[in-house]
Amino acid sequence: MNLWRRTPATAPNSPRLGTRGVVVLTALSYWCTCMALMYLNRRAGGMGFGLVAWSLWTWWGFQGAWKHVLAQEALAGRKRSIAMGSVTALVAVLLFPGLLRGGAILWLCLCLLLITGARAPRMRTDRDFYLALLVVMTVGFWLATDWAADWTLWFYLGPAWLWGALALAWHHAAQAPLAGWKKIALACGFMALVVTLTSSLFLWAPRPPSLGFGFLPGGDVQGWAGSRPEAGEGPAALGAGAGAARGSGAGGAGWLGGAGQAGASDWQALINAMRHSAQDGSIPQWQRRAMHGMADQGHALLERWQSLQQTLSIPYPPWWWLLVLAAAWCGWHWRYRIGVQLGLLAAWGLQPVSPWLSMRLSTRSLDWALHGKGCRALPGESRREHWLRYPHWPQVAHAWVLQVLDAYGSVRFGDAAATADQAQRVRLVVATLADILHELPAMPRPAGPVLGPAPRRA
Repeated sequence: MNLWRRTPATAPNSPRLGTRGVVVLTALSYWCTCMALMYLNRRAGGMGFGLVAWSLWTWWGFQGAWKHVLAQEALAGRKRSIAMGSVTALVAVLLFPGLLRGGAILWLCLCLLLITGARAPRMRTDRDFYLALLVVMTVGFWLATDWAADWTLWFYLGPAWLWGALALAWHHAAQAPLAGWKKIALACGFMALVVTLTSSLFLWAPRPPSLGFGFLPGGDVQGWAGSRPEAGEGPAALGAGAGAARGSGAGGAGWLGGAGQAGASDWQALINAMRHSAQDGSIPQWQRRAMHGMADQGHALLERWQSLQQTLSIPYPPWWWLLVLAAAWCGWHWRYRIGVQLGLLAAWGLQPVSPWLSMRLSTRSLDWALHGKGCRALPGESRREHWLRYPHWPQVAHAWVLQVLDAYGSVRFGDAAATADQAQRVRLVVATLADILHELPAMPRPAGPVLGPAPRRA
């Protein structure tokens, strides 16, 4: 028995990817990271060539993943991956002398990105997906901590990390039994939440004067960096030119004014520094136009904010606040009625475009009206059981409820197609039922816990 001989362990099988959307989002994150690498070395030239080359490389690799991600063949995409791997080895050897000039980190980032693109045609499992995202995030972190990185690099790293996070969310949502529109709504909500939290963190949280974070006002506040920089120092996020812009003129005075207060002068200095950074000739033209546009929009928002502060500083009479409180109370008291009318208005607008969605909004409006009367849907209760459980329906209203339920059920559970006329009839009947329901009494609140409906028997 040979004790030194080790039996190779069998790697556990990784689950297969079940959607092509993950491939698209990963490709976008990978492409933005490649563009960040080219942008970091833009002063060496070749930004346009790098754009074309990395775009073709990304398309060649991830197009193979798109083609073979749902295939069951184990060797699908193997030939393309071997060809791209050969090109990767050739480029890595030819660019190795750049190790002495550009640094080992940049050369290693280039090799990792090329290898990830070469492995993309065979990306079919969760393990391959996580490995690709790990390389993208690692390379992005290395680029962000490079000595030549400034705040303008976030034009590329920000979308790269956002697409990567969205790919993870999409991959998780693909495993859940949700409808397509729900996944899209959750994805949009996730992106809005990420942008909001990131903007809040960058604008108001204490940050170190590195990675381009010190570019924003409050980036060098007491509590993290220790103290605010003196004149002429400034964070290196904007480079020497931006530092000079901070230390001279109205912008510099605004940046250093207030001993740590991020007032209007700080934001004006931020806008001036942004305009100064846009004068760099090595930055692509579209990015400079975007920076000038951001500066213009920021200046306009700053003026509006100052005018709003002046408006709010005017003392209002007491009766004005009484009117505000009365309007808030009326809005809360009539919230169900307002919600029903808004739902019916949206259903009216969607009649010629999407009759089925218009019918769904109409039925949801009646759900909301019953909810306002204390008749809430129980767990596991169908819409028919919910509507017919309300005890105060008049006889004619009860017949109209059955008409709406039959029209909705014929489309929802049958083979009938929703039409604009049918959606209009449902909306008009629901509007009439909502008006009748408004005059009917509310259901009494149960004294004990509400039990769900009894299980159905065959």
